[in-house]
Amino acid sequence: MKATRREFLKIFSIGALATAINPLNAIAGNTRTLDNVLDEIKNKEKAISIFPSNAELRYDLYDLFGEAASLSSDGKQLKQKASESFKAGVSIDMAKKTVDEILAPCYKNKSVIQVEYDSKKGQSNFDRLVYQRDVKASARVPVLAMFYCNKDPDNGKLDTISARDAIIMKQFVRKYKGDIKFIVHEADTNPKWHADFKRGGTNHDNIRGIPSIAMYSPWDVVKGETRDKNNGKMTQVDILRGGPKDNNTLIRWMPSMDPYWIKPNLTKPNGKWVRRFSNRKNSSSAKIIYNK
Repeated sequence: MKATRREFLKIFSIGALATAINPLNAIAGNTRTLDNVLDEIKNKEKAISIFPSNAELRYDLYDLFGEAASLSSDGKQLKQKASESFKAGVSIDMAKKTVDEILAPCYKNKSVIQVEYDSKKGQSNFDRLVYQRDVKASARVPVLAMFYCNKDPDNGKLDTISARDAIIMKQFVRKYKGDIKFIVHEADTNPKWHADFKRGGTNHDNIRGIPSIAMYSPWDVVKGETRDKNNGKMTQVDILRGGPKDNNTLIRWMPSMDPYWIKPNLTKPNGKWVRRFSNRKNSSSAKIIYNK
């Protein structure tokens, strides 16, 4: 059955409170102390003083302040500093000219793969990257694929909603590199898709608008499948169409995106419930779906 909107908001609020800082010490057996983390914070702050326009350093500091808050008996001030660090990183990224510039660090370390188009063959590598048909079924891994525009086709400036989706992707990459494959498909890459993308939609892979983030997995927990019991076939299990309308919305989204979307669907299925956007346009349409 499906939860009511009131039930969803209650779960959402509890999750946001519990995970607002995205602590790094969630891994069992972590023996890091508060002093260890505070020393790392000092070193990171020194690096930021040298490279103040580096967004990745700000996100590192966000994680560290969050970890420190989780180790402190009174982490209120640390949580506030974590929030400030994340906001600073977002501001730096949103000042860039293209989405690809935001994602450049991920391209450099190969944690995010760009879809490419072979003009001679008249096809892209999208299906191979996402559906992994050339990979043994048991070795296939979940995929997040982002479809975006570098620039707004109406004014030629940064496509801001695509940019915020890119920042969301970057946060997931930081946590799940190696567990999830991250793919990005720019609207101009494939001429077969280009016209439809620019008009605001295409039926390919059920992507009807830009930006969108599509989730693919060898298992679908809503159908009762698990990591160990599935047919190994990659399927699209959910799509987030659109994205945060402003920076404040992005910051509010982040605490719940990991525990209520990524983990129950892809990395730590609980067998009881998942959050699905159900192919609707925005987060307010998201549903908590309970398995029978």
